[in-house]
Amino acid sequence: MPFEEMIVNITATTDSGRQTSRFLKVDLALVYDKTQDAEGLVEARHIFLRDAFQDYLRQLAERDLEGTHGMITLKGELLRRARAIAGSDAPHELPITGLVVQ
Repeated sequence: MPFEEMIVNITATTDSGRQTSRFLKVDLALVYDKTQDAEGLVEARHIFLRDAFQDYLRQLAERDLEGTHGMITLKGELLRRARAIAGSDAPHELPITGLVVQ
């Protein structure tokens, strides 16, 4: 299930130590098992999933997205939220098809 691109502001620190704001643009999709979602809650709660994802993304700082650890943490947190909103373990993966920090 693809999501429309999400653009949010995140916090960044300049070389001089000043706090600033950056744009984060994320394109992602949700892979889920339809057999574990017999009631169709994943599709029905699409808008709530998007809202929860955006809320989490807005809390991030630029340093949170650095390296492999940053991507693993990002995917894990988004997947955790997807499972909570779906009310099941039907969501399996969140492939990130695009990520830009500007």
